[in-house]
Amino acid sequence: MKNVFILVFLCFNLTISGATYYVSPSGNDSNPGTIGQPFFTLNKAWSYVSAGDIIYMRGGTYNYTTTQSLTSKDGTSGNLISISAYPGEHPIIDYNGATSPYIALYLKNADYLYLKGIRITGLSQSSSATSGYYGMILWDDVNDCTFELLETDHIGGWGVVIGDNSSNNLFLNCDSHHNSDPNTIDGGGPWDGSDGFEAGSHGSNTSTNIIFRGCRAWANSDDGWDLRQADGVYTLDNCWSFWNGYQPSTVGSSWATGGNGDGYKLGGKTPSGTNSILRTIKNSLSFGNRMAGITPEPDDVNQILGVEIYNCMAYQNGDYGIGNGNHSNYALVRNCIAYKNNEDARIQTGMVHDHNSFDISGTVSDADFMSVNSSGVDGPRQADGSLPNISFLHLSAGSHLIDVGVNVGIPYNGVNPDLGAFEVQTGSTITVPVYTSGAVQNATPSLLEMTYNITLANIVPVASAFSVKVNSVARTVSSIVISGTKVQLTLASPVVNGNVVTVSYTIPAANPVQTTSGGQAATITAQAVTNNVIATIPIYISSAVANATPTILEMTYNITLANIVPSISSFIVLVNSVARTVNSVSVSGAKVKLTLVNRIVAGDVVTVS
Repeated sequence: MKNVFILVFLCFNLTISGATYYVSPSGNDSNPGTIGQPFFTLNKAWSYVSAGDIIYMRGGTYNYTTTQSLTSKDGTSGNLISISAYPGEHPIIDYNGATSPYIALYLKNADYLYLKGIRITGLSQSSSATSGYYGMILWDDVNDCTFELLETDHIGGWGVVIGDNSSNNLFLNCDSHHNSDPNTIDGGGPWDGSDGFEAGSHGSNTSTNIIFRGCRAWANSDDGWDLRQADGVYTLDNCWSFWNGYQPSTVGSSWATGGNGDGYKLGGKTPSGTNSILRTIKNSLSFGNRMAGITPEPDDVNQILGVEIYNCMAYQNGDYGIGNGNHSNYALVRNCIAYKNNEDARIQTGMVHDHNSFDISGTVSDADFMSVNSSGVDGPRQADGSLPNISFLHLSAGSHLIDVGVNVGIPYNGVNPDLGAFEVQTGSTITVPVYTSGAVQNATPSLLEMTYNITLANIVPVASAFSVKVNSVARTVSSIVISGTKVQLTLASPVVNGNVVTVSYTIPAANPVQTTSGGQAATITAQAVTNNVIATIPIYISSAVANATPTILEMTYNITLANIVPSISSFIVLVNSVARTVNSVSVSGAKVKLTLVNRIVAGDVVTVS
């Protein structure tokens, strides 16, 4: 978390060299947008900004009646366009009483934005509505943005929606709650179009690398998160999803008849399915939801995807706590706790699970936790914007769930990781190296380099700890070298252009990949390796007609050729500047042999093309 805040802070400071504009509930769009004479609408301020500029929203309530649109402008990586709450103040965009807009904040064709500290509320669904409303939507082509401490609530539809072509976006410490659509929409039933955070519809299949960190979704009439059929990579880290699937005014009692009420519906994808990891959820809570706590839930086998669920907690959900739905998904579940759900774990074909509360001996009880009282989960955030500091579902001293997990690449204290979302803070934290990428370079096609995020100790595992596959066939690892942040695997034979390469690593009994302080790298399975080997091109060397075979012209290349024979018309042979017919072509080793209709005689001048 500290690294994230530092990065955002640096970006923020890079923007203050540009112009600064102000909006205020008491402003006027005829004003020049200064702090003394601010604008009223974001729309007006947006018309002025360019890369490096900042818009400050003064505190108070903005009673807008039209959509605020951030479109067709980009910042840069070093000069963001920022829209931020004025320091120490709390701007609220409130559509209460407005009848016309169905989108509060609309983003399109806008990159490198930084939005912070804004609440959007009160966009109620009309009784005659035929579709849901949106608190904020990244409609199309919104990339490389950070959305921090945003709050969308009491929207007559979805809180936050990620649309198409919108990638590399971070949602940091955002909340989306009490969103509901009581009317029938889009052919569905009432209450079924109000998720806290949603993706995978509205053409959002091309969006990828979306991160939710420290976010909450609660009291939404449908799901907390619903990723539907998003084809991209989504990561949820340290998030809470609770009390979803009920009519917001009666959370926990009157359920929303058309809403599902899953905490995290991680979705499927468009056909065809894949075992590649497209969803990762870690250190997160799901509790008190009407239906499942954490579920992928694609519609059929053609929509399956790979899911990693690490160090999560599912508590008192009305259906199952953690599972891969009713389908044969690939799911890897480790270090999780499922407790007091209607069904703790729903394990279907393709679900790999170990080191979870439902895998180990011993019975989970209330005594394993410091508190099972959820008071404060929906309360104010801490001063730094992080989630409330409460003891709910933190492990108590002496719990049998402490130190019984397995290293999955998340820092931990003690001998082994604890189960659940909260590591017990005793002793020093063990920093573990995290695998980031693998590559084979053109200059060294027999060398596969695995890169980690920190320097490794010069402790070399056995070759059997690694599995390399080239076009799905195992390729022997001949030797291993540790150098800085890299593990270098020498392969028995070189990779060639176009090969599909994957690498896996399983923690061995001795000498695992580790840091000098002993933090061990986690097991990884079938990670894609970038193949930078370019195609080898045969180079023409020479041609000759031998005395013993005067009707054969041999063309010699520098490397062995494939036995693929071009058409005769590909070659032109001139003898004394007159075309000589080629009867046949053959390929043998490094030679292409052309059989001519007539033989060559001494003194003939011969050329070949």
